[in-house]
Amino acid sequence: ACRSAVMVRQTATQGATIWRMRRDEAWIGEMIHFLTRFQTEFVQRQVPPPADFFWNNVVNNGTTTTTRKPEDDDDDEALREQSRYRRFVHKTAQLCSSVELVAVVPPEQIQRCTGQAPFFLDRVS
Repeated sequence: ACRSAVMVRQTATQGATIWRMRRDEAWIGEMIHFLTRFQTEFVQRQVPPPADFFWNNVVNNGTTTTTRKPEDDDDDEALREQSRYRRFVHKTAQLCSSVELVAVVPPEQIQRCTGQAPFFLDRVS
C-alpha cells in the first residue's frame, strides 16, 4: 500500500529539492469532496469561479452564483459546508508543516541537456 508521496522541485538555477509527504486518507477524502464540488458547480457548467468561492460559501446552482450565508438558510447546511472547507484548509496547513525534506541536490549535480546530447545517457552507444 502507498504510504507517502515524493515530490521533486527543480529550478533552472537553484538545483532540486526532494520532499516526502505521508499519506492521510481523511485529507484525501476531503480533497476529493471539494474537487468534485468544484467540477460540478463550475467546470461542468462552464462558469468561472469567483474569488474565495469555498471559503465564502459561494454556490453555483446552474443558473445563478450566490453566496450562501448561514443566517440566510433554513438549516445549517451552508454553515456546515463552510466550516468543513475551513477545517480542510487548516488541515492542509498542518500537513505542510509535517512534510519531510529528503534531499537537496545542488545545481552542479543535475544533469542538463545541451546541444545535441541525448536526454537519457543510458541509451548512448
